[in-house]
Amino acid sequence: MTRRRAWRYPGLAAVLAVAALTPMAVRVLAEGCPAICPGGRVAIGISTAMTGAFAPFGQQMAAGAKAAVAEINRAGGLLKVPVDAIVADDQCNPPNAARIAFELIERKVGFVAGPACTGPALASASVYAESGGVLQIVPLATATELTRRGFVSLFRLAPNDEQEIAAVAQFLSSADNRQRKFAIVQDATVSGQAVADGLAKAVPKAARERVSSAQGDELLSLAARLQSEQVQLVYAAVSSDAAVRLSAVLREKGVGATLVSGARLLSASAARAGNALEGAVAVAPSGSLGAEGTPEYDRAVGALKAADAPPDMVSLAGYAAIEAWAEAVRRADGGALAGVIRALREKPFATAIGPIAFDARGDRSDPRFTLFRWSDGRFRELR
Repeated sequence: MTRRRAWRYPGLAAVLAVAALTPMAVRVLAEGCPAICPGGRVAIGISTAMTGAFAPFGQQMAAGAKAAVAEINRAGGLLKVPVDAIVADDQCNPPNAARIAFELIERKVGFVAGPACTGPALASASVYAESGGVLQIVPLATATELTRRGFVSLFRLAPNDEQEIAAVAQFLSSADNRQRKFAIVQDATVSGQAVADGLAKAVPKAARERVSSAQGDELLSLAARLQSEQVQLVYAAVSSDAAVRLSAVLREKGVGATLVSGARLLSASAARAGNALEGAVAVAPSGSLGAEGTPEYDRAVGALKAADAPPDMVSLAGYAAIEAWAEAVRRADGGALAGVIRALREKPFATAIGPIAFDARGDRSDPRFTLFRWSDGRFRELR
């Protein structure tokens, strides 16, 4: 067939052109998206719990991520390319998250935000990393192990458990607290176990309590033990819902202990706590509830309001994950994985939750921890 004949049949010419591409050439096209997107749009994945017991938590993360995507598209796309978000329901289940990772790779997704939960993040990280073509930003999972495996394409926004333990230990060693009797309450989750283990080493004299369902009679029994032992500080290495229930029982039974927890306490469930959390303290990075007064925070609040989602710690983390990825793509002038990774490591990013920088492992570099205290129906950052 001559060159002239081929151009007379444009459909056939297109087929021949695609057939002539080597696997390496196809990969180069895929990695260049954006701005070179064969389908005209850039697809990204959001892996989180949309159904099941952790759905309220996962849905908030997805709402934040989708709001950020909508904001990008309202502004004309990423490098002028529209972004499509594929939301995958992992139900906070590790095998589901691993299966979803393979499915998103098959769909040529080059970036994934999530999973939201620690177990699924651990289960899926190797799948994404070993694909050689997927960047992953985990907004909320805290397991230190996640970023100790050497996956160069994995980044994390939340402080890891090791960073949280160090910050809480510093809080407990302050002049106001070092003489107060301290107890650790943990659940059976990966994160709860890790934080409790770390704090038990840092504060070896602390009492340690384990809860399973963190419901009804179990909490009543726990409150009675804490009261009899005259515990004054209770660190809750449990979910935010369980921490709220524990705080409510402690207040109901007149246990005069201050509830302390990590950033997990700043989620939407706390916003519905009313007086149950009065006096509770969260030890978390500054800006976890939003870097108020910055243009990034104002944009995020507007986008979340349009999506009918509250700007809490979880939704803002989901938003910031997309925000950081998109800015790295702009700095790299394209979606090629190596360039985006380099951009993420080079200098800080201004986000809705404040400046974010990553260390060589993909963790946040020296997050500045501060205290958030619940008063009059809301958490306030103590600057």
